[in-house]
Amino acid sequence: MPIALNSQSVAAGKAIYEIHCVPCHGETGMGDGALGLTLNPRPEDLTLHAIPGVHTDAQLFDWITNGLPGSAMLAGKSQIL
Repeated sequence: MPIALNSQSVAAGKAIYEIHCVPCHGETGMGDGALGLTLNPRPEDLTLHAIPGVHTDAQLFDWITNGLPGSAMLAGKSQIL
């Protein structure tokens, strides 16, 4: 379900990212988090995948919710949604 874009939703998303995503994707989303550097394959560089038009919001939501097959990306539905 889409969430309205406002200062509160951005702050909430930032907090979730810092807790659940930074360890692998890093502060800037480039896949260079401390844990991410130990993974094979390495985490995706989100700066390439979150560009408007590259992937639909539905694709990004699905990957965050259900994980990404063939990667270490865990399903986040039980942790963050």
